[in-house]
Amino acid sequence: MGFTGIAANAQDLASLHAGMITGVINTVGMMSAIIAPMAVGMLTYEKSTREEWQKVFFISAGLYTIGAIVFLIFGSGERQCWAD
Repeated sequence: MGFTGIAANAQDLASLHAGMITGVINTVGMMSAIIAPMAVGMLTYEKSTREEWQKVFFISAGLYTIGAIVFLIFGSGERQCWAD
């Protein structure tokens, strides 16, 4: 569901550069797949308790919330002037 919105937004912003925009978006997004397991390992290294996993959950929820707020404030589907 979320991927279709990202793909459509890249087409809306600049159809000539949609491939480049999608590549940058996917690169940044996939970096979380590398960083997240390391962060979870650091947060739950001592022992795997409920409190440690709650920290992981709250950090994840906070990052998703910040990302959503930034998109709501600055996100746009209007064609950009540099896309012509």
